[in-house]
Amino acid sequence: MPQNKVETLAQTLKTCLRALKKLVNDPPYNYGFHMAIGKEARKYYHWHLEVYPKLAIWAGFEKSTGMYINTVTPETAAESLRETISQ
Repeated sequence: MPQNKVETLAQTLKTCLRALKKLVNDPPYNYGFHMAIGKEARKYYHWHLEVYPKLAIWAGFEKSTGMYINTVTPETAAESLRETISQ
């Protein structure tokens, strides 16, 4: 990856994690890289990074199904993050 792309990714990640810290009171989080596993998939798949903040404690539903219940829509969460970044 060219150096300018690495620097852009680092700055974007820094900006987003700083906003997440401010917006939801510095939660612990994990992140994962998602990448194509074979050469054939590369033309159909792009790599991306996902950040998983821990915002709630798992209860019965989450523990029994392994699925989270989102209490905020993705659109609302994205808008809140955009507003926090622009401040």
